[in-house]
Amino acid sequence: MDIKLKRFISTDLGTFGILTVGDKRFFTVEKPWVNNTPEISCIPSGEYTLEPHQSHKYGDVLCMVSDTVTHYKEAHSKRFACLIHVANYEKDVLGCIGLGEKYLGHMVTSSKKSIKEFYGLCGPQKEHTLIIEWGERDNV
Repeated sequence: MDIKLKRFISTDLGTFGILTVGDKRFFTVEKPWVNNTPEISCIPSGEYTLEPHQSHKYGDVLCMVSDTVTHYKEAHSKRFACLIHVANYEKDVLGCIGLGEKYLGHMVTSSKKSIKEFYGLCGPQKEHTLIIEWGERDNV
């Protein structure tokens, strides 16, 4: 399944976007863009494979994987363990993506409910493609 994330703003309060899975959309929260610095910055735009990942903190989740982003720290990794999990605020993520029901300018709401719905739609045990891009803020 193809999943798309269209980011629309990045400030000191975080990077926010809209993630679509079929007809369903979720608002996202990530770290601000800080030159791809691990644990301080959101990951670069591009195409990622979402692969099943077992997190000791979040359980069964999906991990973004590419040539430079891996599940676990490896010699060639620039980033690792970039997951999709519960998060309402930028402070709740370290290079991961949090999902919510509404965008309030500094946070997303109802993250636990949104994560449950997201994984109900696409399943944390299946591979997917995630495309991250920048776009205009519309219908927010």
